[in-house]
Amino acid sequence: MLGAVNPDAQVVENEMDKPEMGEGPLVKIFIPMEPTDWHSYETESVWANPLPEGLYRVRNVPFYAKGISHKDVVRAELDGNTLSFREVVRRGGHSTYRFFLLDGITALQWEPYWQP
Repeated sequence: MLGAVNPDAQVVENEMDKPEMGEGPLVKIFIPMEPTDWHSYETESVWANPLPEGLYRVRNVPFYAKGISHKDVVRAELDGNTLSFREVVRRGGHSTYRFFLLDGITALQWEPYWQP
């Protein structure tokens, strides 16, 4: 099951949102997931930049985990040698969409519906 996602998390402009912060080393954060879901994975990992106070900025798009997107600031804690996701603290202003095409639908058929 996915860790807590704070429903009040919102995009906030502050010191941690400056581009120069959070740039640098990347660490892996593991997000617990429900293995009985369609994907059957127990965890998904994302890359993140360490920030002050046990916070991390997500630097890639999660494929399976819901409620987390690129540039969200999350809290994670060390479990042994693994950083484990706890909650979204601040939204990064991005969204993650997943599209699953029905069998037999080609990319050419889908393309007209996916225009900016």
